[in-house]
Amino acid sequence: MKQRKKIIGALSLLVLFIMYQASIIAFTHVHYVNGVMITHSHPFHGTHSHSQTSLLLIGHLSAFYSSGVDVYEVQHPMRPLLAMLRAKP
Repeated sequence: MKQRKKIIGALSLLVLFIMYQASIIAFTHVHYVNGVMITHSHPFHGTHSHSQTSLLLIGHLSAFYSSGVDVYEVQHPMRPLLAMLRAKP
């Protein structure tokens, strides 16, 4: 019974992921607000519009910013050399 729940849960997550990816691929479109391009995806029929507030909200939710250190920078093999070049004499 426990194994069956794991399988059903895993398949449900797989189906959800596939549907999400299909939605991104099939329904991606662009809106321009004050010269700024905002890209998002959702199912729609024909032409549609959003309020300026909802487009700004979509833009903010779509952007990801991290204040943490990039893992690639930490593990890069040339990091010691780059640190020496950046250091002030």
